[in-house]
Amino acid sequence: MDSIQIKSLEPIGQADVRFGDLTLLIGPQASGKSIFLQLLKLVIDKKHIHRTLEQYNFVWGKNPNQVLDLFFGEGMHGIWRKSTRIIYNNQKIDENFLTQKDSYKRAQENLFYIPAQRILSISDGRPRFFTEFDESVPYVLRYFSETLRQLMQNGVSKLDIVFPQVKRLKEPLRAFFIMAGFLSMRCPVSGN
Repeated sequence: MDSIQIKSLEPIGQADVRFGDLTLLIGPQASGKSIFLQLLKLVIDKKHIHRTLEQYNFVWGKNPNQVLDLFFGEGMHGIWRKSTRIIYNNQKIDENFLTQKDSYKRAQENLFYIPAQRILSISDGRPRFFTEFDESVPYVLRYFSETLRQLMQNGVSKLDIVFPQVKRLKEPLRAFFIMAGFLSMRCPVSGN
């Protein structure tokens, strides 16, 4: 992941982001941070997203507006204008990219997104199933809730380690976050 340029993707007028070891997005509410991150997730993990949606019986479709609504939430296709321009790592991302059929049988997730509205994934004290959400809910919230539900149901791993994942962050950043108390090394699983 090197860079992304965005022009006219509501509410983002223009953005040119060069990614480093740690990239922070800062801005007022409703300035486009979540849309930016969701777009980044779509661009990086389109094949995995396509596979996941079809796994839950959603039709990807050949209409860009349908794909945008399916991913960002019902009615959100309006964020993509005729003037929208997106370039990710020197690759143009356009309506053809959205509807292009890909071979996704072995598609793996590369970017895990924790949505700002994650609290909405909890219903009656439990994470909701992917298909329990209505069409207005973005993919990233559905997927986060389903992932959390599966983690709670099946356990995290033999070692119960959620973070740090091996080789995800460079050691100086990982050490800083742990020392500053931002991250926990272990996540206890019920009864352990």
